[in-house]
Amino acid sequence: MALTLETLQQQVLTLVGDNPSEPSLFSLDEISEIIKKVVLAYSAVCPRRMLTYCSTHREVHRVTDPNTETLAEATDASSLYALLNDLKTLVNGHFSSATYHRAADLVNVITEDDAEDISTACDLANEEKHYLNTHMLESGVHMVDDSANRITVADCVDGETCALLANQIKARFNAHLSRETDGRWLYIKEIVDAADALELVEES
Repeated sequence: MALTLETLQQQVLTLVGDNPSEPSLFSLDEISEIIKKVVLAYSAVCPRRMLTYCSTHREVHRVTDPNTETLAEATDASSLYALLNDLKTLVNGHFSSATYHRAADLVNVITEDDAEDISTACDLANEEKHYLNTHMLESGVHMVDDSANRITVADCVDGETCALLANQIKARFNAHLSRETDGRWLYIKEIVDAADALELVEES
């Protein structure tokens, strides 16, 4: 796919960072003004200097978080407590990591006591649901918000509803860790002089 700088400005939102030799990653909102400045600057200084080798990214996270929940689904009281307590540790660990996010999520923290009976299990499950749902849309945390994996099971009030909620939390949390979206991301790997039009190379 070959594009001139003029066509690029009209059709593609892209960017170049302070150090274009290193991949830089920005959201579409962040680069909406940058692209105008980049195109104008390069057009004025060197009309045939091209931005090349862009790659698309459609991921919620910078990289996939491998720390998925591996405990079995809740089928009785003991498996329910074990699952919720392990989820609490994994979810808080995911929230606080800047490795997977644009910035660590320090707003959403699960603080309920560990589950040791149905009452504490319900309190913990409901809080895990609340903070996971909030985290998925937290401003400035993800490359693209993850609305697809929000938890939809109703808040729990007893053992049966708590198990239903805990099992969906596990499933949606695991899916969220590597969630791919339709959000569009581009980064510039290098700037080169070229005789031809700008070339975009897309990687799936």
